[in-house]
Amino acid sequence: MEGGTFKVVAMAAIFAASLLGAAPPVIRRERSAGAGAPSASHYLIRAFTSGILLSLAFMHVIADGFEKMEGLGGDFPLAPIFVLAGIMLMFVVERASLASFAGGG
Repeated sequence: MEGGTFKVVAMAAIFAASLLGAAPPVIRRERSAGAGAPSASHYLIRAFTSGILLSLAFMHVIADGFEKMEGLGGDFPLAPIFVLAGIMLMFVVERASLASFAGGG
């Protein structure tokens, strides 16, 4: 496989793995509607999936982004700003999803 095709296949595989990792808590939640607070296994699966995504981001994607964006903003470091904005966006989306699942929003 050439470089561009390999990256597209890798992104699709990461996306599919993310969906598979996020599916069990969602399916469990739908099956046990009104069953109360999520179990410890729910939090364990969610933490494991989040750890995989964060490690992929920090080890691969962010390093490439820093290289590609070097010198783009002159003396102003744009890459760290985008990293922080992405982390904040993930935090806001997670809070909104938790609020909607818990019925608080």
